Amino acid sequence: KVPKAPGLSPNGYFSVQTGWGPVGPQYMSQYSGTVSKTTGDHNLKFGAAYYQTWAYTNWAQDNEVFNQQATWNPATQSGGNALASYMLGLPNNASRQLGNAGVSLRSSVTGLFAQDSWKVNSKLTVNYGLRWDYTRPVTEKNNRFATLDLTSGQWLLAKGDVDAPGTLPPGVSFLGRNSITKPDYKNFSPRLGFAYQVGPRTVLRAGFGIFYDNWSGALQAAQNARGAWPSGSSQSVSSLNLAGVTPGVTAQNPFFGQSTAIPASPFPSSGAGFLAEDWRDSYSSQWNFEIQQQVTKAATASVAYVGSSTSRAPIQVPFNFATVPAAGAIQPRQPYQDMTSAQAVSTFSVIQSVGRANYNSLQAKFDQRFSDGLFFITSFTWSKSIDIGCASFWEACSIQNPYDLNAERGPSPLDVPLVFTFSSGYELPFGKGKRFLNHGGPGSWVLGGWQLNGILSAHSGTVFTPNINFDNANVGGGSQRPNVAASPTLANPTVGEYFNINAFQVPAPYTYGDAGRDSLRGPDFWNLDFSLFRNFDFAERMRLQFRGEFFNILNHPNFNNPGSTLGNAGYGVITQAYNPRQVQVALKLTF
Repeated sequence: KVPKAPGLSPNGYFSVQTGWGPVGPQYMSQYSGTVSKTTGDHNLKFGAAYYQTWAYTNWAQDNEVFNQQATWNPATQSGGNALASYMLGLPNNASRQLGNAGVSLRSSVTGLFAQDSWKVNSKLTVNYGLRWDYTRPVTEKNNRFATLDLTSGQWLLAKGDVDAPGTLPPGVSFLGRNSITKPDYKNFSPRLGFAYQVGPRTVLRAGFGIFYDNWSGALQAAQNARGAWPSGSSQSVSSLNLAGVTPGVTAQNPFFGQSTAIPASPFPSSGAGFLAEDWRDSYSSQWNFEIQQQVTKAATASVAYVGSSTSRAPIQVPFNFATVPAAGAIQPRQPYQDMTSAQAVSTFSVIQSVGRANYNSLQAKFDQRFSDGLFFITSFTWSKSIDIGCASFWEACSIQNPYDLNAERGPSPLDVPLVFTFSSGYELPFGKGKRFLNHGGPGSWVLGGWQLNGILSAHSGTVFTPNINFDNANVGGGSQRPNVAASPTLANPTVGEYFNINAFQVPAPYTYGDAGRDSLRGPDFWNLDFSLFRNFDFAERMRLQFRGEFFNILNHPNFNNPGSTLGNAGYGVITQAYNPRQVQVALKLTF
């Protein structure tokens, strides 16, 4: 059992979590082979590969969440404090896993490819090829898989589920296969590229390819769908203690009146996670165009345009929120009535391959290879990364309205527009084999064998989202956002107020906010690392190296993003920073 200390979570709630379960063992076998043949100006290559894995995972997590609603003024819906609610033991919602959440997953990938490198002439080389991969739908050793048909609302079990009852309850039926997803034999990946020597020192390169996620996405998505009825059940309660104390409901017993037994029917199944039947492997189309120039014998410079477009990216979409914000009871407005509960608003999530993302960048690099004891590499990237509904990182999505995913389009969590890096190393020109003091003596012994190294890195801050931590729209949940009332940018931001906290306001009751997802950006980052090496050569094959390494040598403070939950005590305030200066010393003997 792994308890997590209570604390403010990224969405501004005060939460307590515990989790249990082994992850593993995991086994993988790989078989591959290639055949190459050169004929004339063509270098042909053909190959095949087969990968098979077996992985066991079991993770059951309990969660209790506290917000300000239990301690606010219900007449004005203002005030209150999440920490105060926690101290009084008045949770807002809670969830837990019942039954068996363990699964033994099976999957395999078969791949075939053919490619040709064609030297058209002394200046032009063209590469082209085609790859085909087939990812067998993930199965479970005992067929413990279930999902929900989003069209019919039917609960579907994998064929041969060992935990299925002899007589299925209403609304439950078997799939015609022992996997949730269907086979997909269309993962073809063409590749095309060329290199052209414009002049003695100038080369043009370009390439295009399609790349599939044949492995990790399928296994992760199947893993997240574990523990569903009839093997187990996710149980959650919400909207607790909204206007004070709900009788019997405390932090010690948030599930007051709820049974711990797996129910005879999956309906309702609040908090469950499903994998969509039509889920397919995501793929990315990637392209680049580069100009490379040799500046000196040891130095090259290049400028490149690099881009990509990702389709069918997996998103863990929340479902069964009320379709429209409104006053009154939520249940009548929920689209999946069989999943609703008289005791609590019942929601669930479905992993769907509906996301999309794109990336475009200008990349420049100057590379000085080792020469006269000096080397350095400097690079600069100017880019933009945009996705829909956290397609770049599909767990823990911050989706406000699952019925309008296009409104969740914004900078991805990976969006860092400006990145600059400079790394260098220099061997001092003293001692044996060097320019100065190379004949031995005290000066050679003291000054010889030293090397200085440094890495300077700087980049833009990362994005984050303004949000509110209660169900203002009255739809049953979601990561809801405020309205934008003014510009959030401050001329002189501080750690006490990094952005204009008056720029956002709670929307009118029963409405969604218009603030954009990931519409705020945190502090910039820059850091200088430095290291000092000294080599002592005792014999031809024996060397002792002293290393002194200084991370963030200038002890420059780099701050984390501020709190972004409207009304929270840390709203707009930066409370954490990255590591301060760190020093480590080491000796390494090679022989």
